[in-house]
Amino acid sequence: MGTWKHLLFFTSMVKYLAIKSVFCGDSASEWSYSDISDWRNKMPQCGGTRQSPVDINDNEAITVKKHTELHFNDYNTSINVVLKNNGKTVKMDPVSAHNVTVEAQGIYLQGKFTLEEVHFHWGNTMSMGSEHKVNGKSSSMEVHLVHYNLKYLDFKTARNKHNGILVLSVLVEVSSTRSSFNSIWKDIVYKLAVVKNPDTETNYGSLWFQHFLPKNVRDFYSYQGSFTTPPCLETVTWVVFKDKLLIPEEYLIYFTDLQTVVNKTLKERITSNIRPGQPLNSRIVLKTFNSTEPQQLGVQIYTTERIVGDNKVIVFFKFYQCHLPLSASIFLIIPSLDISWKRSNLTSDLENIEIL
Repeated sequence: MGTWKHLLFFTSMVKYLAIKSVFCGDSASEWSYSDISDWRNKMPQCGGTRQSPVDINDNEAITVKKHTELHFNDYNTSINVVLKNNGKTVKMDPVSAHNVTVEAQGIYLQGKFTLEEVHFHWGNTMSMGSEHKVNGKSSSMEVHLVHYNLKYLDFKTARNKHNGILVLSVLVEVSSTRSSFNSIWKDIVYKLAVVKNPDTETNYGSLWFQHFLPKNVRDFYSYQGSFTTPPCLETVTWVVFKDKLLIPEEYLIYFTDLQTVVNKTLKERITSNIRPGQPLNSRIVLKTFNSTEPQQLGVQIYTTERIVGDNKVIVFFKFYQCHLPLSASIFLIIPSLDISWKRSNLTSDLENIEIL
């Protein structure tokens, strides 16, 4: 048991030092989407093992029996915001104190999180504009609603803490049917011309942040990752909704007209502000819904929870009952220690496999 404790202590110290070292090097403002491959050299955390975005494989995601529900507060309340072009994206910041929060208690989601900002990601084609992919498929756009845990003083403090940040990711697809999208897009693109130049802002007025959520907020994927921009801190819990929003193609084009600064003086359009997908490594993606894909037929998932020391250990046993030879996978998560482990396609004598 002593070896186990020493290992956990060593792991915690490595993560702590890695996060602290980010702020001893180059400023996070000294980066661009034209040198993504160089991010890890300027900010080592960008080369970590828990980076975002990822390509979510629905067949490998684990359905949790105890579904995590998100409880939204004041998302349907009118809030005044400022629209800003920071040279990397366009974002919307609340201008005063508010009570727009999300609360959840689950394996990855624990606490009450308050909204910090909303920003957008798009690409240079209509079909390749999202950072996250599902089953290898990109969407036209991606909206990030960034929140921080209210148990911390502010966003700057929370972003350095485990379970400090929650980002709701909403994928967006281009649609030719005008009746199928909400009016928020028309209001936004009308204001984009005012903030076309980098480092400009304008008073947007008031809006309901509920406009950025899909109608179905019960079905989503969740995993632990990082910010998708430098310094790429690995303190983010991601929620990627299954359902998508729709936007007219002519409105999406307005986002690509926004400008950034290159070499301090030269301006160019932000035609793409997406980071490529990062390796999932040992992380486990959870989902709150049952898949209807044919590959999931005949798959049974059993869950057990144990307390080891002061930590809850959750184990998923995924059994492929229609496979010959018999096959199974084991997934282990220790949320409080930010640890996950998995072994897939075990085909040895299943009677000899022990779960804790």
